[in-house]
Amino acid sequence: TEAGDDYSRNPIGTGPFILESWSKSNKMVLNRFEDYHGEAPVYNTLEVRVIPEATNRVIELETGGVDIAYDISPNDVSRVEENSDLQLFRTPDYGTLYMGMNTEKSPLNDIKVRQAITKAIDVESIVKAIWRGVGKPASAPYTSTIKYSIADENEPNKKDIEGAKQLLKEAGYENGLSLTITTNDRQERIDAATIMKEDLKEIGIDITVEVLEWSAFIEKIENGQHDLFMISWLSDSPDPDMVLYPCFHSSMAGPGGNYAFLNDAEVDELIIKGRRTLDGPEREQRYKYLQEKIMDLAPAVFLYNSEIVIGARNNIDNIELTPFGYHRLYHITFDK
Repeated sequence: TEAGDDYSRNPIGTGPFILESWSKSNKMVLNRFEDYHGEAPVYNTLEVRVIPEATNRVIELETGGVDIAYDISPNDVSRVEENSDLQLFRTPDYGTLYMGMNTEKSPLNDIKVRQAITKAIDVESIVKAIWRGVGKPASAPYTSTIKYSIADENEPNKKDIEGAKQLLKEAGYENGLSLTITTNDRQERIDAATIMKEDLKEIGIDITVEVLEWSAFIEKIENGQHDLFMISWLSDSPDPDMVLYPCFHSSMAGPGGNYAFLNDAEVDELIIKGRRTLDGPEREQRYKYLQEKIMDLAPAVFLYNSEIVIGARNNIDNIELTPFGYHRLYHITFDK
């Protein structure tokens, strides 16, 4: 009440830290809450800094400017591993990167065009070239860390140029067509889009890669103004409904998360039945069939199952990684 409309910038709570200060896009300073009801942190102050450049985060880690660095890039993994003053932590998360297709927009409203695009993409080569052993190639609508995934039962998508050309011919595009892949300015996504541009060129599809800053990117795909798009979906639980409902149910088209604008009555019905069924063999069977159905409809090329990679100084103990992408720092201790 005291903070009024500024409450969101002056939060209070019962956690192990109290917000001391916050500087937008720069840093946040938290102090230990001495009246915390649980086991209090062993340290007094937690400073969270925003360092957008991955290489700069590693430099800060190497020089002792930070104790922990999130989101170590594939290019910097060996650099951390080979430094005796540092340690590396890795765990799979709940995320999948995919290239989605606007199924509401011509020519992508033709399933044969979408299937042709899918057949032209070599997923394993893309992941190997860009992520260099971090994470793994995707082979299903969601990763194997989420319940009832068929990822471990499937192979990643392999290139089939002749099959792709035949599908384009059947769809009436034997003379080729032009499309745009829209992505935000994250380098790995730009690189993946660039490789797919070359793959699709082999079947006569001319691709333009459009790079937008995040807010413009989201606005465009929410409004259905795109052709193809690059995005990751990170589930906030290991339940498949947290991926399949927002990403593929017709009621979630656009702002809800269904940026492919998929509208299929059977998919909708299966998603609702899945969320209303208790865990067990029946629910597992429904979700496995649903994943196969989505892949047949080809609203997306599923590319990459992500992995959390964090670096830390060697004197840091008790780092607890979670697949959600945020981590418990209040249990950290220091090896003196």
